[in-house]
Amino acid sequence: MATAVELPVQLLNDTLGALEIGVLVSYLLLGIVTSQMYVYYNRFPEDAVWLRATVAFVWLVETTQAALVGYGLYFLSVLDYGDRLGALSRTSPVLNGAFILTGLITVLVELFFIHRIWLLSKQFLIPIVLVILVIVYIMGILSFSVAGFKLSTWAEAEAQWGWDIEATAIVSVVLDMGITVALVSIFWKSRARGVQKTANMVDKLIAWAIETGVLTSLCSVLILAMYEVKPSSFIWLAVFVVKSRLYSNSLLASLNSRSTLRDMHKSVVPSSVPRFSETRHAEVNVEMFRVEPMRDFHSSKHDFQSSKHDFQSSKNEEEFKRSRTVSPMA
Repeated sequence: MATAVELPVQLLNDTLGALEIGVLVSYLLLGIVTSQMYVYYNRFPEDAVWLRATVAFVWLVETTQAALVGYGLYFLSVLDYGDRLGALSRTSPVLNGAFILTGLITVLVELFFIHRIWLLSKQFLIPIVLVILVIVYIMGILSFSVAGFKLSTWAEAEAQWGWDIEATAIVSVVLDMGITVALVSIFWKSRARGVQKTANMVDKLIAWAIETGVLTSLCSVLILAMYEVKPSSFIWLAVFVVKSRLYSNSLLASLNSRSTLRDMHKSVVPSSVPRFSETRHAEVNVEMFRVEPMRDFHSSKHDFQSSKHDFQSSKNEEEFKRSRTVSPMA
């Protein structure tokens, strides 16, 4: 059994207390994820199979992660109550497993938004760079988790792989901000081609992208800061547990907001034509957004006059044929 010397004596607030708060907050956010998933399956039954399967998989991984962190907390606070300091010093396979699942959820959601960036921009450079960062991020998560399974104490894991946590947190910040900047840039270009009501819809998309990116980025910054200030505490781990819930909520919020955007789209004046991607031919989903200006007024007026002239010519020709087929009266 590990001795208390291997872990600096700390207040329970920084270890078990921090982990309890993190687990409780994560459970609250899991409830929100569950309610959003229910709304999603009721509003969008015609979505593509892969998209519906992705939502279900994310929820299953979140639920499994919640069960693991819950059991880890129960073990530290109840089952090993008599040797609390020794239990806190030893690495936990359960928490290591939750660590991996958190990274998996983060990667899945980030890949979803990178795929959205590619669909909207039709450019490969930025998505490829972001995918490389995703690979670096998940490799960092797996490296520290494997070390946690092999080493017996948190002190050993932090001494050998503490740099990995710092590097992974930095990569996560860069990745989140990169996705945010890419989405905002795409939406802003679409806004410049639209009219006021269309611009209002794009403004909502821009605000959502910024809020989501800033929130997840701040979470990664907080993980890095807490690890630098108190590396032997569980504060950074508690924030990391909550982080995955932010990603899954952002995914479902993005999907569910399509109904609101669709209603806004219906009220847009016909001086611009929004084009949205389709998950099925029969259902148009407000998932990807672009604005294409219609032809100018003079061109439209010319087309109208041409159509009017063609219609009048056709009418005159029909009357002429009818007059020639009528027999003279006796």
